[in-house]
Amino acid sequence: MSDVVYLLGLFVQQLISTFYLFCTGEPKKSFMFSVVIWFVPMAATYGLFGLMFPSTPPFVQAGLRGLILLCFVLTMFGGSLKRRLIQYFSFYALSFALEFLTIPLAVVIFDEIPNYGYLASSDDTTLAFYRIVFTDVLFLGYVAVIMISRRKSLVSQGIHYDMHILSFFVTLHFMFLVMHSRVEKNSVLSDTDNLIQLSYQTLMYTLLLMHYFGSLRRRDLIRTEQELEQLRAVRENEYRYYQLAEEKFDEISKLRHEMQNQLTTAIRLMNEPDGGEQAERILSSMQSGLLSVRNVNYCDDRTVNAVLTVKLSDERLDGINVTTDLHGCKASGLEPVELCSLFSNLFDNAVEACLRSEKSECKYIALKSGVKNGMFVLRCENSSAGSFSIMTSKGKGHGYGLRIVNDICQAHGGELTISSGSGSVKATAVIELPDGRETFDVEQMI
Repeated sequence: MSDVVYLLGLFVQQLISTFYLFCTGEPKKSFMFSVVIWFVPMAATYGLFGLMFPSTPPFVQAGLRGLILLCFVLTMFGGSLKRRLIQYFSFYALSFALEFLTIPLAVVIFDEIPNYGYLASSDDTTLAFYRIVFTDVLFLGYVAVIMISRRKSLVSQGIHYDMHILSFFVTLHFMFLVMHSRVEKNSVLSDTDNLIQLSYQTLMYTLLLMHYFGSLRRRDLIRTEQELEQLRAVRENEYRYYQLAEEKFDEISKLRHEMQNQLTTAIRLMNEPDGGEQAERILSSMQSGLLSVRNVNYCDDRTVNAVLTVKLSDERLDGINVTTDLHGCKASGLEPVELCSLFSNLFDNAVEACLRSEKSECKYIALKSGVKNGMFVLRCENSSAGSFSIMTSKGKGHGYGLRIVNDICQAHGGELTISSGSGSVKATAVIELPDGRETFDVEQMI
């Protein structure tokens, strides 16, 4: 019976220890899977030293357990090697510190100083009950450290209330065990009593921690669903913008056609004896119309021309020097909506960066594109106030614009790269042409 009690207690300790490691590290697998992966070799160690080689020195047993924990942290958690080693040693230091602090608490509760070790096997039923009680103390200590060290992160993720709920239920259980120990102070504890308490404690921690991590998953799913909904709304807005740009392009093309007809009429009237005054009125009207129309032929693609025609009419561009040198847009193989998203998002991001810059005399945006080595490359360079940021005043910092650009590039075998320095930012979108399969060097392409 004592072996079952010890292994069940060990499993509970693995539960709370894995919980702490999950909250302070970057886990690769699920919570319960990680608990089992850690528990199996620890239980095997108990069987090896506790049953087969009981005379093995304690420092050898402790060293092997430490090695198992080290392997567990290195294999089941992500991040740099330095970070995982820090996590390993900090966990050990915190566990020993909390175990040491439970000694004065034992004096207050049990009126004695127990000689115990949390990972040591023993037939002493009182020692087994001490482990049950102080497992709650260890967990509350872990939670306190997590809430202090990761307070901002917990609040931003909305899970600090879950931490309080965990602490509340474990505190209630701890108080129950303390009262039980005071009431049954003169009674002799049996393995059956400890097994009942441990079974309840195991069930409590399993349910609480599974609920906690399930709540995290639900929050992640809700957050992902909200982001997808926002992203869908952004794409729909871009599609409507594309339609608007096409309509605007058609209107401008129609206006230019009308102006050409008016110019023909004016030339004819000027050759007539009494047509000079009427020709002058026509030319004056054409001049006013031309002032409201910017060049619509920026490249060989209708969609890009439509987008830039609308974008360059934005009043926010006053004081920003915009230059374009676009080639190969039609050969990119992108759908019109994708081209619209590509150009509009890069351009909007550049405009926002320029507006944040305080040096009004140096604001500029340079759009350049070309085809080389089977790749279509679009580079948007702009002045910047400092370090690069994807936040926009219009989008409240969600960064969906560049995310959409990156998704388009990856969908067509390319990539989006961003570099900054010396007061400027360069966003380079590389897209593989439908018949292009060659390698490329972004810096040498345009």
